[in-house]
Amino acid sequence: MHHDSLPPKPTLAHMPLTRRLRPYLHDTAGMFIWLALRSAAQAAIVVMLARVLGASEYGRYVALLAVAGFFVPLANFGSQGALLRDCARHPDRAQAQLGDALALWMRGSVFFGLLAIVSAWIALPMRGDGLGVALFLFSDVAAGSLADLVGRAEQAREPQAYGRLQASYIAMRLLALVVFLVAAQPSLATWLNYQVGAALSFVVGVSVWLVRARPGIRSGRPSLHLLRSGLPFASGALALRLQTEFSKPVLAQLDYATVGNFGVAQRAVDLASLPLVAMQEALWPRVYANADARVQLRRAGALMLALALSGGIVLWLGAPLVPRILGTSFAHASSLLGLLAWLPAIQVLRNLGNAHLVASQRGGALTLVFVAGSLTGVCLNLALIPFLGAPGAVAAAYGGELVMIGVQAGLRAARRANSR
Repeated sequence: MHHDSLPPKPTLAHMPLTRRLRPYLHDTAGMFIWLALRSAAQAAIVVMLARVLGASEYGRYVALLAVAGFFVPLANFGSQGALLRDCARHPDRAQAQLGDALALWMRGSVFFGLLAIVSAWIALPMRGDGLGVALFLFSDVAAGSLADLVGRAEQAREPQAYGRLQASYIAMRLLALVVFLVAAQPSLATWLNYQVGAALSFVVGVSVWLVRARPGIRSGRPSLHLLRSGLPFASGALALRLQTEFSKPVLAQLDYATVGNFGVAQRAVDLASLPLVAMQEALWPRVYANADARVQLRRAGALMLALALSGGIVLWLGAPLVPRILGTSFAHASSLLGLLAWLPAIQVLRNLGNAHLVASQRGGALTLVFVAGSLTGVCLNLALIPFLGAPGAVAAAYGGELVMIGVQAGLRAARRANSR
């Protein structure tokens, strides 16, 4: 048979939609499994700690986590986002780029870990156990930023790897919690010591894994190019942390029990958003590797938005169950969860707009979006919480998200006007 008589090989555009989506759905399923394991471990930690510590002490723990969370993305100077984008496009350079990023992490984790300690001392009503709090903050910044950095680098090779790293970190915490509940007198100070041990064990474990699995990696030197490329991602990650976590130190000025109730409501929203997170994490490498991914974003975005709205209904209906599970000291979390139920749908719209900016390498525009949103959230938290309490924190969360979406729309309109 002559080759001329063979039917033409179908191109990607002529493939059925289900066949084109199959790799993406496979990666989404794998990511979902790992993130589900992480979320199950997080849920177990929340339930056990909340029941053992009560709303006030659990709220203090949540506030300390929030302060550490501000500095976790900064410890990598944003290099984790640049790694995901650049390694997806140039996999042959991944090894060297990860080595340079690790050099940034070693310096950044020390500096920002110390800064987290100082910030907690200024921002939170402090009690005793100063050394235990300091060690907890330092170790959490180091371990959390390393999990993010290595996870993003591996995600460019295999999308499911990010979920695997994140699940491993939370599983280490859960193991420490089980040992804590069995072997120690339950108290926040003792739990912080156990979590320090879990964080350090994770750092050692990841370091050993890198030496064995990626033997060519060497800690390089801080790269000025990587530092510049990471700045939009660092500002973006910090802005998102300010959006979700800044309210907790402000609420702590009222009382830690309010922080505990608000933290539980937020955690329930995070757990319900798990399928959305899996879909987004599997989508980003494909978007960044594609020169024009607008069609991908529109199709996946419609599905994610429908899923977010469905999850909001489930959260709203299930909100009254919270105090039955955690105890009466968390009764206020029910109303807060009902108010926060629709936030994931707003976040989907914001994430899709940001992904388009990243794919088109408009780092300055992305920074503008995040700065506008974080400043709005900070100002609203400071203005509303003293008068409204936790509902003011909810209003600030929605306000920051809506401002970011508005800035994205303005940037798109300005770009279209300039292209005419």
